[in-house]
Amino acid sequence: MSSGSDSRFPIGRRDFLVLSSAAALGVAASGFGSELIRGFGAPRPFSAGFTDGSHRLVSADRLHHDFRGDVARIKVTGFWSGDDTPRSTAMAAYFHDGGEVPFRGEAPFRGEAPFLAWAHVYRANGPAPRASFRVPVRDGALALGFESRDPLTAGKADPLIAAANDREAAARCMLNARRGTYVIAFDAKPNWSALQLGTGDKPLGNVSFDYLVFTVDHA
Repeated sequence: MSSGSDSRFPIGRRDFLVLSSAAALGVAASGFGSELIRGFGAPRPFSAGFTDGSHRLVSADRLHHDFRGDVARIKVTGFWSGDDTPRSTAMAAYFHDGGEVPFRGEAPFRGEAPFLAWAHVYRANGPAPRASFRVPVRDGALALGFESRDPLTAGKADPLIAAANDREAAARCMLNARRGTYVIAFDAKPNWSALQLGTGDKPLGNVSFDYLVFTVDHA
């Protein structure tokens, strides 16, 4: 597996992928995501919140999967910074590369193919690109990876690529699939029940952490 400027993002099960964002398509095809991330610092820890449309958030760790279907459509709606610091942020989906898709808890995560579905370098007052793509639902869960970094001069291998073969990697997680909106908070473990997701310029209001927002629905 290569890294740095030689990295490419193989796509497993191409029939799952329907991209409506030209930016995401360019990232996936060119390997730009690895170029984008390789000069940045260590990835930041994250936690996930969820709302089903009521605007009130709960911890995604408490969700029971309730998704009917083998394929989900994910729409990335934006990234917001708590302090307007430049960040390199990315989201990956993991596809089993041939054969039968393993269930959670089983060993064969090796042989997965990572797909860099969305990437963005945040600048103050600059909008994040939107993207739409489809991913398989495995035993009621979504295999996704998230990464957000501070600038750093030394190049490093992309953890989203390495996480394809390591289900314990900090950059990836298995989210229980529900129809609704997910919020990924970086460097924070918010009291999700105290937050509401709005629709304005700052969906969570004046929070101190950076966050990524995406929706999950039937394909």
